[in-house]
Amino acid sequence: MIKLDRSSVNLPASLNKTILNSAINKEISRNQLRIDTCENLEEVSLSFTAYSQPSVKNAIQKLTNNRCAYCGTKDTRNSVQIEHYRPKKEVITETSDSIKPGYYWLGGEWDNLLPACQYCNVTKNTEVIENGCIVEKKVGKGNYFGVLNEDRVFPLVENRDNEEYPLLFNPALDDPDSLFSYINMNLGNDGYLLIIPSESIVDARQLDKAKYSISTLGLNHPVIAKARLDKVISCKLAIGELEGMLERNIDPLNMKKVILGILDYISLNRNSSFIGLCRRLSREVIHRTKVYIVQRSNNQLDQATDSMDEVISFLEEYCRDFEVDYDIGLIC
Repeated sequence: MIKLDRSSVNLPASLNKTILNSAINKEISRNQLRIDTCENLEEVSLSFTAYSQPSVKNAIQKLTNNRCAYCGTKDTRNSVQIEHYRPKKEVITETSDSIKPGYYWLGGEWDNLLPACQYCNVTKNTEVIENGCIVEKKVGKGNYFGVLNEDRVFPLVENRDNEEYPLLFNPALDDPDSLFSYINMNLGNDGYLLIIPSESIVDARQLDKAKYSISTLGLNHPVIAKARLDKVISCKLAIGELEGMLERNIDPLNMKKVILGILDYISLNRNSSFIGLCRRLSREVIHRTKVYIVQRSNNQLDQATDSMDEVISFLEEYCRDFEVDYDIGLIC
């Protein structure tokens, strides 16, 4: 999982409130009329279609290149779903109370929409690893949305959501590196890499958020935890190979294939899962690699201004000619 940058994707026209006849404006007017004329608000029938437009789906997928914003997995066979961070039709509180309608005014808000895999988005009974055991429990976001000091009452009021402290991790606002850590665990003959709350958390609210997110989303499903460990093992091998080449002072031109191997694990533009985790592992070596390349070309470099994304973009551009030649079989 990585922190999402919404500014990297243009706001879809169907969700643009500055466009008079946009789908979102029509939806707001339609639902408000139904609310105003309904005698029992709990039974009001609201419709949400603005977020389901093709342009919105495309924009959501671009945010993560079709990865789940919660667990970080990417399945090239299936597209991610559009998930409402704050549920639109119904909210199930931490105490299992149901509030209908939910945050209906956010049904088409761009800032409330996230890409999520079916596993994280749909509530179901499944296996997860907890307290050193594999247990079966109900997990998946669904309509669950807990807040700190639960005091929400029917009906939910627009703009009061700004006063809430959500317990669910928001990939567009929260930094996963500060919330989550990882730990190896062996169960029987199998190894797993589990997500746990970060040991560096000092704010009790942040600790509650990390615990709630891990539990609610089922982030330690055995299949995901096993795939996470496998990814880390293979990523570390690639990192070790690149570190060795740096230590042996090998010509950067001969390093391009190895650099591309690292980029496969950490670039948003490629097809790997768990790129946030792999970025943690490779952060030092890819920064060293950029410094090495620039110094070999006798250019000046200000490392302090380099973000992770900037370094990745630099390395992708540096390897672009090699990648094209390698793909068409000109490099042996």
